[in-house]
Amino acid sequence: MDFKDKMYILYPNPCNNIIHIKASGSFNEKISLKVFDLNGRLMMYNHNEKTADFKLDLTNYQRGIYLFQIIGEDFIEMPKVLKL
Repeated sequence: MDFKDKMYILYPNPCNNIIHIKASGSFNEKISLKVFDLNGRLMMYNHNEKTADFKLDLTNYQRGIYLFQIIGEDFIEMPKVLKL
């Protein structure tokens, strides 16, 4: 999937404490969001988010790489985010 085909964009990446999740274009449907650490542990789960733009506070997370699983009705994206 090319960058232009992504349904959601996460920024800034790397981030310090706040990560923004923005729908690309006019896309706006209910999604589920899961955040995993690199050991596969589920760190966060939000179900039925319906917004084109929202932010997550990662202040209490340790530095490292996290996998964000964004699940929509007909897609799954798994971008990596580096927390500084």
